[in-house]
This record gives sequence, structure tokens and C-alpha cells, in this order.
Amino acid sequence: MDSKIKVNYVQNHINKSINIKNEILSNNKLLKSILMVSDVCLEAFKSGNKVIFAGNGGSAADSQHIAAEFVSRFRFDRPGFTFNSSFNRHFNVNSNWK
Repeated sequence: MDSKIKVNYVQNHINKSINIKNEILSNNKLLKSILMVSDVCLEAFKSGNKVIFAGNGGSAADSQHIAAEFVSRFRFDRPGFTFNSSFNRHFNVNSNWK
């Protein structure tokens, strides 16, 4: 594959990502849903409860990743838990602090 084709390939994927983000930004119903979910999560944490992420296959990896983001980003102690390997949690926490 020549260099120009590779550049076009990358540009197309970046443009698709930009388009999706622009669609999200223009979708008030979706933005309100995102805010509602974040409020529910925040209230759960404030009340001493937890938020459980789950998935199957690639979605399991995604759920581990976002759980790791929550565990590594907050400044107070809160136990993290996953149903499968905790590799992603350790990798994400370590990579975010470098």
C-alpha cells in the first residue's frame, strides 16, 4: 500500500470519528441522557454505592477500561472489581500516570 493510500485511510477514520462526535454534540436528547447517567453514577458514589460495568468479548474489555478510568482518576479510596482478568485495569492505571 503506498503512502498516499495509507494517509487517506487514516484521514478517513479520523473524519468518521469527528463526524460521530459532531453528531453527538448536536443531539440534545443524547447529551441529556449522558448527563443523567453521569448524575446517577455520581450520586451512587456519593452514597457509598458502586457502579458495575459489564460486557461480553470486546465489550468486556471496554467495561474493564472504563472501570479502570474511574478507579485511577478519583482521589478517594473506592474498591474496583471486574468479573474477568484485571489486566486492563492495571495497564490503564499505569499508562495514565506516566
